[in-house]
This record gives sequence, C-alpha cells and structure tokens, in this order.
Amino acid sequence: MWKKRDLKKGPDGRFIEIDPQERFFSKVNCKPNGCWEWTDYKGKDGYGRFEMNGKPILAFRFSYETLVGKIPEGLSPDHLCRNRWCVNPMHLELVTHGENIRRGNIKAMGAPRRNITHCPAGHPYDAVNTLVGTGGKRYCRKCRAQRQRDARKRNKKELATKPVQPSFF
Repeated sequence: MWKKRDLKKGPDGRFIEIDPQERFFSKVNCKPNGCWEWTDYKGKDGYGRFEMNGKPILAFRFSYETLVGKIPEGLSPDHLCRNRWCVNPMHLELVTHGENIRRGNIKAMGAPRRNITHCPAGHPYDAVNTLVGTGGKRYCRKCRAQRQRDARKRNKKELATKPVQPSFF
C-alpha cells in the first residue's frame, strides 16, 4: 500500500511512485559549509528520520548506504561536522561504537570531560590524585581531603558551641 508521500502525478495525470532517492533529496538543504541539512522529521535525539518501504531509518544512514555503500557490521557513522541534521556522506566517518561515544557529547560517559586534565583548583587528574566514582565521574583526592578537613572543623565548632544536654540513660 502506497502512502501519498510516495506518489506523484505523472505527465498523464496518473499517480506514479516517487523514486526513494528523489524523495530523499527533496528533503535536503545544502549549506555553504558543505553540510546537507535534513529538513524533514527529526527524532527527539535530533537525527533526521526517513521512511523506506514503510520502515523508519536514520536519514544519514540512508544517505551513506545509497551514495557510498553498505555500513559494515560493528561500525557506525560519526558526524565529523558535529551537525546531527547533516546527511552528507563526506561528513561521515565509519568508526566503532565506542569511538563514536568517545567523540560525542554524552555526559553520562564522561566523554566531553576526558580532555580536562586538572580539577578546578588546579590539581592534576593523574593516577595518584584521581578517584573514579560511579558512572565514571572523576574526583580530585586533594580537594576531597580538603573538603573532609573543612567539614570536620565545622562539626567541631558546632559541637563546641552547642550546649550539652544531660542524658538520663
């Protein structure tokens, strides 16, 4: 069953099927920076979606597989231009999923912060001075020790100024 977007009127007035590539490129806007921006539907993640044979696929994957070739198992396209709307296959590089994550902007994985080499106080994030918490977040040992010393001092002062309540037990 054909959807209206898959058909167009032919010269004789009858509906004919639109070539998928023609339909795809009618939704692309070429920018001066070389990006081919997707102008149709985009998912919540910001990537363009294209429907092929009734199944949704990522627009940049369709572009790559149509113009370059099949994407090998275990590799995924990485946007070198960092533009999720871009479907230009020349702006895509096939890398492993792990490498794609490391290059990306996924805060949960700590990827954008890996290039930070020192804590805000200036201490190095090295093997001796770094603690790694749950979720991969890094903590500075020296700053943590200082926070603990400060907390003990505050607690000591609070205990000294509080009146002692008698205990009957």
